[in-house]
Amino acid sequence: GIVFGFGMDGSNFLGFFVFIKFLNLISFFNYASETLHISEKQDAAFRLFQLATKILIIAHFTACLWNYIALVDNDKTWLISYFPNPSSEPSLTKYITGFYWAVTTIVSVGYGDISPTNTREKIFAVGLMLVGCGLFGYSLNSISSILKDYSRGEDEYHELLKTMSRSLYASHIPPEIIVRAKKYLKYAWKEEMASEQQ
Repeated sequence: GIVFGFGMDGSNFLGFFVFIKFLNLISFFNYASETLHISEKQDAAFRLFQLATKILIIAHFTACLWNYIALVDNDKTWLISYFPNPSSEPSLTKYITGFYWAVTTIVSVGYGDISPTNTREKIFAVGLMLVGCGLFGYSLNSISSILKDYSRGEDEYHELLKTMSRSLYASHIPPEIIVRAKKYLKYAWKEEMASEQQ
């Protein structure tokens, strides 16, 4: 049970509760995207939330392990370096501090206010940095794909508008008719977008 928590005094159940809530979020997003009738923009938003939730789950596990390593290690640890009296600090405070370190390390920010102080912690930190590099690349690729899908409808509209304009001008259609055609196309596109979001 300690993997899901951040303390050895029974408070690790709160960490398990947080983990379950994260899993419930992912299940909800999967259910919504597969069973509900949602637009492309709503689906993109769901996928973005899914990605953020997965990153938070990884950060949660990392924070729990980071605290656990400090609790079982007899050498000088990051807890001793960061807190004057670690045993007097609430488990939640130590968890949040570990979570903060995990996020800054995963996203390659690394402010340096919390750092490994012994061999075990250094090995763990190096492993997390390597995982963070892969996760960072995966996240960028996923976000790029999500944003592309999010703007796909507008791209199709602008492409259709250009094609229609070229065709009408080539056919020597009067300018006032072309303007009316463009306005109608814009109106029809907005109506279609509104119907998809209902």
